[in-house]
Amino acid sequence: MTNTIKIKVPVTTVTTAIMYNDNTCEIKTFDLYGKYSNASAKKYFKENPIDNAKNVTILDTVKNVINYEIELEKLLPVLGESSKVTVE
Repeated sequence: MTNTIKIKVPVTTVTTAIMYNDNTCEIKTFDLYGKYSNASAKKYFKENPIDNAKNVTILDTVKNVINYEIELEKLLPVLGESSKVTVE
């Protein structure tokens, strides 16, 4: 039996063009946890607006997967504190 567990986390890197209320603009990238398309990323920023942004345009989305390997001895106490451990 191994003492580690491998966890895969989907992350989408979203590149945006943001125009602010003072007519300045910038291109900025965000890492969103989950799998997002251009349409779902646009919906995300509509539901979670950026401060002082007049307009947010999605330029690109790149889906990635981050792999973690965690020792069970360190993981189980953390899960136990949040009451999300289910033993089968």
